[in-house]
Amino acid sequence: MTDQLSAVAAAFDERAPAYDESVLHRDIARAVADFARLDGVRVVLDVGTGTGLVLRAIAARHGRARLIGVANCSVFR
Repeated sequence: MTDQLSAVAAAFDERAPAYDESVLHRDIARAVADFARLDGVRVVLDVGTGTGLVLRAIAARHGRARLIGVANCSVFR
């Protein structure tokens, strides 16, 4: 991992525990889920999912899709 990528991952790891508590982030996740046109979609892949906040918002709106989140941070290793 490059120094820059390590720095980004470390910054996320530090912020991750409180990320989902942000009203702004929850509102953005809901807006993304509302915006996404997922009718008939069976699988959603979220690359760089972080805490999975957007995927959870998608699950609440489009509960039938299989949701897969991928993240490169120590929180998920």
